[in-house]
Amino acid sequence: MTAGYINNKTTIEKIQSELKANTDISPVLSSSIELLIVVIQMLVDRQSMNSSNSSLPHATDQRKRSRAKNKKKRNRKGNKSVGAQSGA
Repeated sequence: MTAGYINNKTTIEKIQSELKANTDISPVLSSSIELLIVVIQMLVDRQSMNSSNSSLPHATDQRKRSRAKNKKKRNRKGNKSVGAQSGA
């Protein structure tokens, strides 16, 4: 999965390899960073879930933006004139 132009999987793998290679940082800092990586992975996995690949109901799916655009394009009843047809 990507966020903008960043590939999450390769970035996380790169950070993990750099953590293992760098022995200058404290163990507490290293474990804290590992914990943050796990949380990020969980959030990314959760973001990619929908009703087709989980036990979530269809009503919880994220709606697409195109639906909102179509709603704006629709004419509202308030814009229509009331009464008979205009004479020609």
